[in-house]
Amino acid sequence: METFEPEMVVFCCQNSVDERGTEAVRREYGGRVRIVRMPCSGKTDVRYLMKAFESGADGVLIVGCPEGKCRSLDGNLRAKKRVGYVRSLLEEIGFGGDRIEMAHLSPSNKEELSEVVRAMIGKIEEIGPNPVKNYRRDAEFAEGFNEQ
Repeated sequence: METFEPEMVVFCCQNSVDERGTEAVRREYGGRVRIVRMPCSGKTDVRYLMKAFESGADGVLIVGCPEGKCRSLDGNLRAKKRVGYVRSLLEEIGFGGDRIEMAHLSPSNKEELSEVVRAMIGKIEEIGPNPVKNYRRDAEFAEGFNEQ
């Protein structure tokens, strides 16, 4: 039996997590965690979030400024609403809304990003792999028989 190592996409506001924080996560998880730095968490569009799942991510994490302290006024609140919307979409299609989370971090705490990512990976390990991965693997397997 294969061991399941979750793959995640983390959208980070550049004002809430500095380069050292993201580098620490990259060193710890390598290619399993892809970090996308954004000018503001409010820039994460529903399409980006859904595309991450479509591309095979087992989980998605959006990291923004602490509530009430967004440098772009209310970008983190817009992101939080989008996360809620995507969560409801994932639930509706039977994918599992717990695969997406929003975290509000302060740039002064360098360890916090690693802790949040670690917790999210633990949650995804319990949930299991992205169903799209199994669908793709089954489709590729079936395609191999059609060619013969």
